[in-house]
Amino acid sequence: MSSAVTFSVSPDYYRAAVAELRRSLDVASVRRLGDDAGVVELRQTPDRSGAQGDSLRTVADACRRGEVRFVRHLAAADAQTKTSALRGGPDDAADWALDAVLDRLEPGDEVSLHVWDSGQAPYAPARCAGRCSRRSSTPAPGWSPRAHRAR
Repeated sequence: MSSAVTFSVSPDYYRAAVAELRRSLDVASVRRLGDDAGVVELRQTPDRSGAQGDSLRTVADACRRGEVRFVRHLAAADAQTKTSALRGGPDDAADWALDAVLDRLEPGDEVSLHVWDSGQAPYAPARCAGRCSRRSSTPAPGWSPRAHRAR
């Protein structure tokens, strides 16, 4: 799995958030996803595997300690793509998301699909989550686009 961590930030403070991340952590790279989001990847060190949970925990700990103040939200990034690569709209996005994660799931695993929309997508992100649910299984009672249990 990737060691990438997606973060959100107020558009006016994106540069300040990146500076804080670089000052506080051993950052390998930062990529801007939009006006209000980016992806940070940490360098792997001999004492840290660089596994996804470790990177997310490391960034979250820096936020909790107050070293990174401008970041609003964090999420582990299993896979990423640009909306422009998914020309078929929500159906292509749903197929792509399922291809990215379904082979790693076991029955009963919880799935959370986060679609970050910085105003550049030609369709509503929630439509992707609904299509993923219909393609992967019949939604469980109480299903929402934010949390879904694999069947």
